[in-house]
Amino acid sequence: MNLLKNSLLMVCVATMFFSCFTPDDKPGESNQVYQAAAKYSVEKEYKGNLDIVIGDVKQAFIQNKLSSKDQIENLVKGFKYEFKVDGIRIPIFPEGHMDKNQEQLLRYLLAKCQAEKLMIFANPANHLGGARIANGSMTDTSPVKDDFTKSDKLIQVVQDFSKKYKCDFISPFNEEGAPGSVWSVEQINDIYASLHGKVSGAKLVGSDVWGVPAGIRYLDETDILDYVDVSTTHNLGFNHDKWTEYINKSNGLPVWDSETNMHKKYQNRATRIEAAIDSGVNGLVLYNSWTMINLSTGEIGTNGQKFRDFYLEE
Repeated sequence: MNLLKNSLLMVCVATMFFSCFTPDDKPGESNQVYQAAAKYSVEKEYKGNLDIVIGDVKQAFIQNKLSSKDQIENLVKGFKYEFKVDGIRIPIFPEGHMDKNQEQLLRYLLAKCQAEKLMIFANPANHLGGARIANGSMTDTSPVKDDFTKSDKLIQVVQDFSKKYKCDFISPFNEEGAPGSVWSVEQINDIYASLHGKVSGAKLVGSDVWGVPAGIRYLDETDILDYVDVSTTHNLGFNHDKWTEYINKSNGLPVWDSETNMHKKYQNRATRIEAAIDSGVNGLVLYNSWTMINLSTGEIGTNGQKFRDFYLEE
């Protein structure tokens, strides 16, 4: 009987000991981070209809502001454990416009994101990003309308990028004009039809246009809804009153404000992030949010905490 009691006691002690550790714990290391991650993954709640929030490092690569793997690690740490987002947005450059160091850091970022189960959303660098890619230059935004060799170039670069860098979401456009300005309706339909199901398993999103009124025109005048998995637009014009129409015309697809911030531009209007959440969007991209993360520690300061408080339930 004593032997049985001793055996049971040993089992209980062992069970208590091992239950203190997650599978990722290493001997001699604190498991505080892993406990926080497990708690967060279960208990995280967003406000309103939000089900996805994505951080943003595009300008960090565009402006060549990152220089080490340690900085990448702290960015990922900050996005996951401080901002508590689901993924990170990265840029698609025109062909040949990313140097070796940037390429290595981008690959490292994607590897760290995969390890931390953070999703990746990619779209073209800068305003009129699709046109820049089509023209093969970060500075050339000359007309591409009705030039199908330009459309083909954009399609090719986006497909090549999706093969080289594993993405969860991808868009060929970033702040292009309304249909018929930068791209013709025929080109827009051709670009999205050509990319549909051919971006290495990523979900195709769009239009990522500059403002909601132009986004509505994409929904009305093009075939974009036949091809995208997520309906996305920016709201840089503070057209808050147009969100309901945009959501209704998205035919039940998830809707994102794909570039938002908390800037109070007008005293009598809500910030863009408030308006998006209040209108019932399903996702947000937190514009330039990497700047709020300390690259040496992964911590966010007062501004980052304020940004987070807009979308995260306490």
